[in-house]
Amino acid sequence: MAWISSDVLVDEIENNPNETKRIQIKRWLIHVAQDISVETSEMSRGRQLETLTFQAMDALHLACAESGSADVLLTTDDRLLNKARSVQTQLNIEVDNPLEWLQKVRKNEHT
Repeated sequence: MAWISSDVLVDEIENNPNETKRIQIKRWLIHVAQDISVETSEMSRGRQLETLTFQAMDALHLACAESGSADVLLTTDDRLLNKARSVQTQLNIEVDNPLEWLQKVRKNEHT
């Protein structure tokens, strides 16, 4: 299991107004195994996802996760999670809540 990051995530972290949280989250970035840059293909896919009514930043998060061949995009953003679940068949990635995903993983380890 490896953590994939992206330019979109880094920008979002940099724009966090809470300096303490921003610093703490930036420390976690040392554990990133792969970093996805936003290039033409990610921008194009992001625009496609926006037509499904995803917000621009959410669409880019999804596009970068797909581009990096991530197994899952974890989010605590209920709006993004609910929207992704409603159009799951049009996405090339699973979107899940971190706690729910961890519970599924642990359950699968026990079976």
